[in-house]
Amino acid sequence: MDLMEISIKMLIASIAIIMMIQVCLGVYISMKYKKKLRKTNRQETYMESVQQGWYDFFFGEHREVPDVLIPTNKEEIQVVEYIFLTYLNKFSNEGIREKVQHFANAYLHAHYAKQLKSVKWSIRMNALFRIFDFHIDRLKDECVKLENKKLSTEEWFQLFKIYAIFDVSGFLSKLANYPNSFSEHEYRKLINNVPLDSFVILFTHFKELPRACQLSIIDIVGLKRHSDHVPFLEEQIQSEDSEIRIRSLKAVYEIGWMIDLETYKPFVQSPIWEERLMVSKLFSRLPIEQTYPYMKKLLEDESWWVRSETAHSIARVKNGEDKLLEFLQTSNDSYALEMVQEILQKGYE
Repeated sequence: MDLMEISIKMLIASIAIIMMIQVCLGVYISMKYKKKLRKTNRQETYMESVQQGWYDFFFGEHREVPDVLIPTNKEEIQVVEYIFLTYLNKFSNEGIREKVQHFANAYLHAHYAKQLKSVKWSIRMNALFRIFDFHIDRLKDECVKLENKKLSTEEWFQLFKIYAIFDVSGFLSKLANYPNSFSEHEYRKLINNVPLDSFVILFTHFKELPRACQLSIIDIVGLKRHSDHVPFLEEQIQSEDSEIRIRSLKAVYEIGWMIDLETYKPFVQSPIWEERLMVSKLFSRLPIEQTYPYMKKLLEDESWWVRSETAHSIARVKNGEDKLLEFLQTSNDSYALEMVQEILQKGYE
């Protein structure tokens, strides 16, 4: 048998093997697809059989769960997850939230407790997501036990979200001692989960937290717009950290609180232009007769941004245009005069 014949036979054998592999792969893919299709059909059938029952449960007065709504296997649990997430995302309703939490604590906790022990990262993460989504406080201790394992940053982040809603003091203690750090955006996501009535605990532990977390707390306080939080912010405007001061001034402005002039007028002399800009915005909350001596100085500020904001702030308040006209007659600052003339011209157009 010469070399040519051997090569041809090897080629034929190779082609045959490749074809067999392709056939086997095709059969495998076909079987997987059919299996997935059967699962989808079963879940759709189950969904149709329970969705009216869930609607009645969520919007009815009864808290008792009909037996027909209790899932009996993993596929049905996945359908219930989908239903819960749909209702939670579509309706901002505390009654629905409470019913989801009650049901999940009663009938889903064992499923997620098992998932938390899985060696697969994706399965553990799914459990952590659902514990947070459904507020399954029955599994709080199981989450704490999970800390003994080597966890990814994503797992730690999800654990912190869970602790933020169940145990604010514990959450802050763990966050302060966490060896790694998160971005400001990530810290805001965490802090946003702290119940509003627990914000006083945030303020108590504020100094212990990473700087990025402190800045995030200040931003969130401004967005929440609760006047009870202004004293905390006014403590922070005395900080040695200029960014803490600037963010705190901005948060006070966002809240819309009627400020005390004596507390804020030192910022007119600040060497940091952002602080001077923020105080000019805050002074617009007070009568112009009280603030004009300070606003006049800010109108002549070396920073274009401060001059512009001050001119706009004065124009917005009662009798503000009269003060701007007065400024035109008394100031020698050419840049400030140009700014005021522009603002007045726009106001009269």
